[in-house]
Amino acid sequence: MTVAEMIKKTRMDNNMTQEEYANKFYISRQTVSSWENGRSMPELQTLIDICNTYKMSLDVLLNDDSRYVKRISMIQRVVKRMKYILTVIIVLLCAFLIYYGVWNVRNSKMIDEYNEKVLSLGYVRDGKTYELHDKNITYHAGKQELPKLKWDFINKSLSAYYNDGEMIWDISLRSEKGVGYFYFQVNVDSSIAGTISSDGVIEYTEVSGLAQKVLEDNKVQIEKIIKTMNHQWEVIYN
Repeated sequence: MTVAEMIKKTRMDNNMTQEEYANKFYISRQTVSSWENGRSMPELQTLIDICNTYKMSLDVLLNDDSRYVKRISMIQRVVKRMKYILTVIIVLLCAFLIYYGVWNVRNSKMIDEYNEKVLSLGYVRDGKTYELHDKNITYHAGKQELPKLKWDFINKSLSAYYNDGEMIWDISLRSEKGVGYFYFQVNVDSSIAGTISSDGVIEYTEVSGLAQKVLEDNKVQIEKIIKTMNHQWEVIYN
């Protein structure tokens, strides 16, 4: 006897409608109809309740209805797999929350340290950037914060603007592995580029257009700016 046949038999033997049978086991009439037609099957606990109520042997019933046994086995496998997946998800979520918490603390600490270092050089907050004025030169340091889940700033740079009424220079500096790389934009088609070592040795790698004359006439001023920016970099980022 299959589970579907047992349910129909116990209902008919007790002269019960599907509605009455459903009410007895706290389910809907449609569920009883679905069971009897084999479209669905009761949960194991509900099946145990039915067997206990009508003195049916659960063991015999399960031996006769291999389809129900397979369904129970499949559900058990799915539940086991879902428990494993849920455990993995919880572990990964906890790991991420810990990682994010540590990153958030580091982000706040690095921003505070960055701001303190920039201010210690004499910079003043101006909107989203910091500025330091020195006669004809204005140095700029941008606002910094860690990119999401990264452990260091990625847009490290300093810039300066020189204007003495006759000449205008845009200067930028970045550093990689202890070597500073500077770039002077003198005009549209004229520029000066080079490097400065950690001990202050300057080398020019590119001098184009009118920049050659500018470098010859203003080398002391140019190198002063480069060394000042390199010192600022050391204080802020190293």
